[in-house]
Amino acid sequence: MRRSETVGVAIQRPYEAVYDFLANPRNLFSWASVLGAEYHAEAPLEWVAEKPAFIDRPVTIRFTARNPFGVLDVSASIDGRQVFAAPVRVVRDGEGSLVTMTIFAPADDSEAAFHSELEWVRTDLLTLKSLLETA
Repeated sequence: MRRSETVGVAIQRPYEAVYDFLANPRNLFSWASVLGAEYHAEAPLEWVAEKPAFIDRPVTIRFTARNPFGVLDVSASIDGRQVFAAPVRVVRDGEGSLVTMTIFAPADDSEAAFHSELEWVRTDLLTLKSLLETA
């Protein structure tokens, strides 16, 4: 069993607004810094990041279809091989929302690399929080 950690951020916006924003695949590129700014849709739930921060090849990002459960799972693949998958959830929290993402450590990752990835995700979630709370 791989090591995992769930990272979350409280957002002072209604659940519906947060879910609607996150359910639009185009919006991921406005807060997930690792993906870069060049992207295009291959299909409604499949997008390609042309120049992500961590590799010199395009990365295909797949999204979960809209659903009534707040599930927004995302996965990334390079040359048809999955390199990242994360369960993402939006949960109603009173008048606000909680967004969580679970990160799994690859079997060959060092402890330092795993912690670095977690910090990157925390930073991106804080960017999301700021973006939504100032909208």
